[in-house]
Amino acid sequence: MIRGVTLVLGTTVTIGRGPLLLQGARTAAAAEGDIAPPSGAVGVDAAGQFVSPRQIDSRSHLGGYPTPGAEAYLDGSDGRERQQMAAR
Repeated sequence: MIRGVTLVLGTTVTIGRGPLLLQGARTAAAAEGDIAPPSGAVGVDAAGQFVSPRQIDSRSHLGGYPTPGAEAYLDGSDGRERQQMAAR
């Protein structure tokens, strides 16, 4: 359970200082009020921080390079090999 964060849900919806409940790698609940955490849940105080659940990291998902033929190296953040990127 992450408490005290400002949740940004898209471009127009913001939930101020709400709790965010995660189960595994997924968002289980988000609210402006309070959420009863399941027994054994770990709590994190994230007051003053921002969270944007379900957003895509566009730096690794845009793919390709603006200059054809330019030498470039992938950092491996999206799990693909260099040859796969070149084949796009």
